[in-house]
Amino acid sequence: MDWIINRFRRRCSGCSESGTPITRVPFTITSPGRYCLSKHIKTTMVTGKAITIESDNVVLDMNGFTLEGVLDENTEAIGIYALHRNNLTIKNGSISGFNTAIFLDAESSDLPIIPCDNNIIEQIRAVGNLNYGIRTAGDGNIVRNNVIQEFSHTGIHMEGQHIEQEGMVSGVISGNIISRGGRQGSGVTLTYCHGVLIKNNHISRVKVCITLVGQRTEHVLISDNQFIYARVGIDVVMGHGPCKYTNTLTTGVGTLFQGSGGIPVGIND
Repeated sequence: MDWIINRFRRRCSGCSESGTPITRVPFTITSPGRYCLSKHIKTTMVTGKAITIESDNVVLDMNGFTLEGVLDENTEAIGIYALHRNNLTIKNGSISGFNTAIFLDAESSDLPIIPCDNNIIEQIRAVGNLNYGIRTAGDGNIVRNNVIQEFSHTGIHMEGQHIEQEGMVSGVISGNIISRGGRQGSGVTLTYCHGVLIKNNHISRVKVCITLVGQRTEHVLISDNQFIYARVGIDVVMGHGPCKYTNTLTTGVGTLFQGSGGIPVGIND
């Protein structure tokens, strides 16, 4: 992935384009606009959020720099966090040493749940975070071209909302490298997602490469992925599909598909 090399070439002492520099954490974004890291930032926090986004329409460019926490078996800290926010772009940097690198959250004590919709997370290197790499909750979210390694729970966890509406697409997961998730880890997990495309991801050294959870996780398209060293390629848990999978290339995988509702199309080997 050429962007991994090119992002270091683009690094400079400040924002690569006009924007508000972030030089220390915790930092809260309260207005729309462009924000960027202007240096490597390290924190010792084990609770709370390093960067919190409290506005819609924000571009957070990490500018090739690293946001680093202190990896601890009890850490609850989150690298970048947003609750009920839409039209965010988070890109171009490294995040390590947190419980979760990036979490776009829809948690709410009231119903209906207010999701995080139409967000993009790209060109992030999330390595060495305790439980999760990237988590999203909402519709129309795109997680693409990221490197996620050394986690214990899930590399990318996407939770869908508004799934009762026909034609609502919960998101796209594409072009990611996900590996070293431990003996119990899942590369990608979908929970209550309706109409997700999972394409061209390289997933290795996890228990399950792709996990589909929930009765309403259905109409999922899984295409052109590579699975290496896993017990299961695709696992449908408490769901009925349908999901279609095609052009899956595997080696060292015990079972390609388990559960119900899987429809193989084309070549899967």
